[in-house]
Amino acid sequence: MRITWLQSQMVRLLALKQCADKGPSPSQLWYDESLWPLWISKLPELHQMYFGQVVKQFIATFALSEGETSVLHCLVCMRNMLAHAAVSLYAITEQKNGQGPVLAYVPISARSKSCRKCPGYPQGDESGVTLPFDEQGIKNYFRDVDKVSEALGRIASKMGLNQRDLL
Repeated sequence: MRITWLQSQMVRLLALKQCADKGPSPSQLWYDESLWPLWISKLPELHQMYFGQVVKQFIATFALSEGETSVLHCLVCMRNMLAHAAVSLYAITEQKNGQGPVLAYVPISARSKSCRKCPGYPQGDESGVTLPFDEQGIKNYFRDVDKVSEALGRIASKMGLNQRDLL
């Protein structure tokens, strides 16, 4: 759900930026209701894109740090794993006396090439991977989401917008 929330903010910032390149500033487009049709017409096209496509376009459009770009790629991978995984609440693991929450199975098709190089990503076999979704993994996920949210706030501010208004 948090990834979808971030995607929605990213799409709105992209739409505003695309329209602002041809006319009024992003803040004028956002705060002047008479200008809304100019940028809102871009939303359906952007909302139909996959999250990975939105991220690629966002990275190409806005100045992000290397760390922010890396975190966005990790969120794409996490979103794909969650969307394609067979999730199990409890499975036999070596943690917590043999049981613990896991993302039980992620098919090989959901793994991106960059994620396969990630030291935190389990290798698995040719068909898929069992991925622990333990307390530390959840903390890392929320840390990544917060880092992207901070980047969106910075970008919105540079565009003359209050991030709170994007919610």
